[in-house]
Amino acid sequence: MELAALGFWIATATGGLYMMGITLRPGRDESAAVESNLSPMLVFGHGSLATIGLALWAVHMAMDEAVTAWLSVATLVLVLGGGTLMFLRWMKDRSGGGPELVDGVPRLAEQQIPSTVVHLHGALAAVTVLMVVWVAFQTL
Repeated sequence: MELAALGFWIATATGGLYMMGITLRPGRDESAAVESNLSPMLVFGHGSLATIGLALWAVHMAMDEAVTAWLSVATLVLVLGGGTLMFLRWMKDRSGGGPELVDGVPRLAEQQIPSTVVHLHGALAAVTVLMVVWVAFQTL
């Protein structure tokens, strides 16, 4: 189960890196996006905490210590909060009467992320959280 959680965590991180790359490219030549409603601090904080949690999970797998499993869970709670805030903002902008377009491309960078990627990232994250919590409870 620990290895499966690690695999789901890495798959989730891959999707997150893809979305972060799109979100952080306003003003660059390959994007017509001129801005983002997502705070760079929130985007980087979410990704950084997820990376720290992943590292803690790797330490847990190597040492089999309950404390590292529960630290991973605590980190995931914070990551989940940041991800939920970004998702809600993404949904609000998406349903706000249609995004403004610049040369046929959404003005906001995050609106250029395919909906499938956003939802798949969330689904993978949910499975990851459930698996990590399950393993943490087994350490009690």
